Amino acid sequence: MDMKRIGIIGGTDGLGKRFAKFFKEKFPRRNIIVSGRETKITNKKIVQECDLIIFAVPISVTEHVIRESMPFSRKDQIFIDFTSIKSQPMEALALTHAQYCGMHPLFGLLKDITGQKIVFCPGRITTKNLNSLKKIFEDFELLESTPDEHDKIMGVVQCVSHFSDFVFGKMLKDLNIDFNQILNFSSPPYRIKLDLLARMFAQNPNLYAEISTFNKYGVSFQKHFIQTAEEMGKWLEKQESDTLASEFEKIEKYLGENFCKNSWEKSQKFLAFESLLLGEKKKRVFLDEKVLEDDIKFDLAIFGKRFSHTDEASFLFSQRTPETSTRCFKNIFEVFDAVENGRAKYGVVPYENTTQGSVFDTLDELFERKSIQIVAAKENKISQNLLGLPGAKISKLEKIYSHPQALAQSRKFLRKKCPKVQLFDENSTATAARNILELGNSKYAAIGSRMLAQNLGLEILAEDLQEAENRTRFVLIEKIAKKNKVDEELRHTSLVFWFSGDKSGNLAQVLTFLAEKDVNLTKLDSRRISKEYGGYLFFVDGKIVSKRFKALETELKSLCGGLQVLGYF
Repeated sequence: MDMKRIGIIGGTDGLGKRFAKFFKEKFPRRNIIVSGRETKITNKKIVQECDLIIFAVPISVTEHVIRESMPFSRKDQIFIDFTSIKSQPMEALALTHAQYCGMHPLFGLLKDITGQKIVFCPGRITTKNLNSLKKIFEDFELLESTPDEHDKIMGVVQCVSHFSDFVFGKMLKDLNIDFNQILNFSSPPYRIKLDLLARMFAQNPNLYAEISTFNKYGVSFQKHFIQTAEEMGKWLEKQESDTLASEFEKIEKYLGENFCKNSWEKSQKFLAFESLLLGEKKKRVFLDEKVLEDDIKFDLAIFGKRFSHTDEASFLFSQRTPETSTRCFKNIFEVFDAVENGRAKYGVVPYENTTQGSVFDTLDELFERKSIQIVAAKENKISQNLLGLPGAKISKLEKIYSHPQALAQSRKFLRKKCPKVQLFDENSTATAARNILELGNSKYAAIGSRMLAQNLGLEILAEDLQEAENRTRFVLIEKIAKKNKVDEELRHTSLVFWFSGDKSGNLAQVLTFLAEKDVNLTKLDSRRISKEYGGYLFFVDGKIVSKRFKALETELKSLCGGLQVLGYF
């Protein structure tokens, strides 16, 4: 089945509207049509004309809308429904002439829905058409289930979870304690619980009421919840602390010790990140990230704030995966500290830029930290983008925030498109972007990376503002033990050398030697230093494999006062 025409019944609001937008962007050559309460396009027209029909209507009317569509259904089309229960809708779908499959997107109105989970429950559908359907939804993580299995799990994930939140919220309301006082006395983890509680009550009450009442397992699971609460209540009345502690341990065993430990660490990092995000302007206080992680080892130390250019570039290295534990530092020397003292396995720092040249803070640290070396290098295009709140317009902007370097690199664009806009310096592009979120004014924008936009939910108002090709080489550093073996096929060698005194011809002699050995230099920088090193350090990168350089190293050392290898990549 080709599925050239996709129809969404209920596609003018909520998740249906979000999927309509997704399909239009993904399939520009397919015809995507939607119907709603006030559209000229009717449900009947969608069923008569479309190959794939999605029912994205409230749970309470799903079966009714499906049954209304039954007379117009055909064997050569596919029906799917998006409700969060599956048994009853799929029973209704089975009465139509169409092939069908139940689906449940396990997410809400996210800005970027790709990669999210969708449960699918195959019904009456050919293998070929099911594969075609999976291809349509290939940008998502698909989880196969039966309708009954789905509803049983959702009975816990949704019904019991929502029920406990209802009970907790109603209890707080009935106690009538000043809620602001509760907030003032809340610890950071407890505040997260209140945030999640309030998040539910900020949404559509009918949706949550329907989820809780239409799932066939909901009532029995909720009764079990009440029985469990009554049982634990009796332990509290009798002050049976030992019984409570024993049950605590049993629950931990069920959840899994590793899951509990990892969840604790993730929540700690979340609290630290939120503290960093909100800054000192908010009264709400969270645990400090440095305090949290001083005694915790992690995989990767990154220079800059979350979603900075260095953070973005760190994903170019194979050592950074979704499972990698990371921490960001505002100073380059702090990254080297973390690697040197063993708290971090690796570090990522900027090395050189096509417009700004070498990053001497990195070179200085490499020279001073004899045990740390470069083990890999990656070059990344630095793209400066204009970021704003959803719906912001360039023509309406009044203020733009960013790091001075980003503003300077974007000055041609700013002069042409935003000549009257006020420019404000921030200590990083990440801070500038967070300011936009915090201020909440669509007339304010920031300049930063695409990663910032994606992770903070900002829109890219204009791309690639920089005037010229702007690329930065980032290096991965590691503490090198004497027993470590260097990959003898690494193609670049980075080193620093110096002389015992300031004498004409010293540098020329070394460069001539490297030229005679056919070493192509890709970098040469000098750095003023004490007379102990002849007054200057010379930093050199050359295209020479590590194995061959080691063969030349002794002879090269004889031509200068000292030499130190900074790494191979």
